[in-house]
Amino acid sequence: MLNLIQNSLDATPTGGAITIRTGSDGEVINITISDTGVGIDEEDPNVIFEPFYTTKVTGFGLGLAIVKKIIKDHNGMIRAANREEGGAEFVIRLPVPG
Repeated sequence: MLNLIQNSLDATPTGGAITIRTGSDGEVINITISDTGVGIDEEDPNVIFEPFYTTKVTGFGLGLAIVKKIIKDHNGMIRAANREEGGAEFVIRLPVPG
């Protein structure tokens, strides 16, 4: 979560907003992180989860790849998309342990 929130902070200019929504239907936990930042400058926004992909001057491009691996290891999924009104949105779905 920290990595996703930090990326949103990096991409969102002063005065922008980051929103975190959570919910569950009893079987799946949904977590959505959205921002009003610059969005994802790629035709396929999910390419950002590839190891060593980065648009930053510093860093190695491993943060989001690690996020995806951790979520997958918990039988979940994550997807990224640009928001129509600008910015990016990350949706995480994790099964409720049981």
